[in-house]
Amino acid sequence: MMVLNRILSVITTIVVIFFATSIDANGCGTATSKGTNEFDPLDVLVIGAGWSGLAAANKLHSVHSIKHFCVLEARDAIGVRSRTKMGALVPDLPTELGSAWVWEDTIITRIFKDAGLVSNEAPSYFSYSNMGLYYEPYGGLIENESEDGMWLRQEYEAFEDYAKQYATHDVTMQQMLAWYMEDYPELDEVAKQAIKGIVCGTIHSEYGSYFRDADSEYLDGHLTPEFRINYVAVPNGGFSRALEYFAAPFADHIQVNKQVLEVDYSATNRNEVVRVSALDRSTNETMTYYTRAVVCTVSLGVLKSGDLQFTPLLPPRKEKAIKEMGMGNINKCILYWDEETKDVSWWPSDKLELQLITEEDEDSMEWTYFINDQNHNGNRKNHIMTAWIGGAKADYWETKTDAETVEHVMKNIRQMFPPPISVPEPTNYLITRWKSDPFTRGTYHYHRAGVDTYANQDILAEPVASKVFFAGEATNEGMSAPNAYESGERAVDDIMESNVLNSIFSIFPNRRPTCSRAAHRCQTDDDCCEGYTCQHRTAWGTIKRCASSLPGVWSIEAVNKGDSGVRPRTSPFRNKDY
Repeated sequence: MMVLNRILSVITTIVVIFFATSIDANGCGTATSKGTNEFDPLDVLVIGAGWSGLAAANKLHSVHSIKHFCVLEARDAIGVRSRTKMGALVPDLPTELGSAWVWEDTIITRIFKDAGLVSNEAPSYFSYSNMGLYYEPYGGLIENESEDGMWLRQEYEAFEDYAKQYATHDVTMQQMLAWYMEDYPELDEVAKQAIKGIVCGTIHSEYGSYFRDADSEYLDGHLTPEFRINYVAVPNGGFSRALEYFAAPFADHIQVNKQVLEVDYSATNRNEVVRVSALDRSTNETMTYYTRAVVCTVSLGVLKSGDLQFTPLLPPRKEKAIKEMGMGNINKCILYWDEETKDVSWWPSDKLELQLITEEDEDSMEWTYFINDQNHNGNRKNHIMTAWIGGAKADYWETKTDAETVEHVMKNIRQMFPPPISVPEPTNYLITRWKSDPFTRGTYHYHRAGVDTYANQDILAEPVASKVFFAGEATNEGMSAPNAYESGERAVDDIMESNVLNSIFSIFPNRRPTCSRAAHRCQTDDDCCEGYTCQHRTAWGTIKRCASSLPGVWSIEAVNKGDSGVRPRTSPFRNKDY
């Protein structure tokens, strides 16, 4: 009887493998494709379709010619924190809910340019010189070139010098500001509030950090005009469009509305593959995927929340890093005035940034920093202004209604433009709440005082059991889309170095890959799969690797070489409402 059972088990295994290997539509773990059983797993499953997840998918697809991979995204569209809502305020006008601008000369900028989403006009630069300071008791704008304006700038620059001298990783921003005010008790109340306003308004709103525990060393360099001038606004918007363009070549490997609930890398199954459980949000059914490797790109906020479970638990050092790192929060209240029906004669067309300086009270720094989006080249006809808020105050305002938020923001705008100017109610508005979003739980990480964030980023990026690999902005220095992109490519490099894709099913030795499409170390071209050649590059030291010989491959290396990697692209995600 025992012998018969073993024979039946072998026959069943062979039948399962036959059907699993013959049904391989797109390698994306649907009910009729690869990855639905442990005997024929996916090569790689990517969790999250933001910049890091899509960069990983792109490198798997375009550089390594991996066919059997899948990207699972919890939302109904790609992008995660780079999300565009078309027509939210103005018909056919993209409105950015998350990412709003890019840096020059990055992979993201190159994608925007090749997708035709960047205006040919000169870009808009953020700097102190085009910021408008509005002091409530003063009665409106303090001109930069006026005596008061020059005096305020000198006071602000004095604080910059102080911060550069005394800011450390162990001192919070809140402490730094308090020390400065204590050391200079003679400081004018207007100057105090101006410094607080600029620091809270710009740095606080840009980084979403919490003043009570944010590392003050951020202040060193981050407050200077030289640093802030590197921001380039993208007037035509369309982060989602750029992502669609980028993801088009491997769009059939992406599944949306799939919220990953658990990553089981315990290797209790026969073939030591990872089992991933996901909720199909369109049917409310739980799906199971099997894969050799996982790239986890969920936000630090999601990792902190525990909504994504790991079996077994992540190593203690990684859990500690997740706990210690700070997750920031930034929100926008985006207002639109239709010039056909609203009076816009009050509009500050020459100012890109506006900072309201109020007298000290409990809400003096709430919704006081604004960006005049109408000032961007290419957007002159749309009167749109965005109020920003970050940190604990952003958390607080997420509990308020839209009506309460707009009322407070409009009160601040009217303080900047007091009577006899009459600022009308906006035609339309849109408000974000990133901390409450279950798929982000915030915007991006920040450096907490007394915590070695750089070391924690390295720990967070470490693979676990050579099966679970991590990417995302929190695993890389910086807090931007290019940093997230780089982390996705790095995670794929880690997979290739691990050799996990060349692991052998012990009971099926004949299933070993016949070419180096995974680890991509080689001696000759014959060692490499189709589309690869055995190459040596300086960055690889003495090692030779199989690298793509195909034209038009998107990668960091291609950008560094000046190769735009332009290919005709069409996207099934087009026309989605984000």
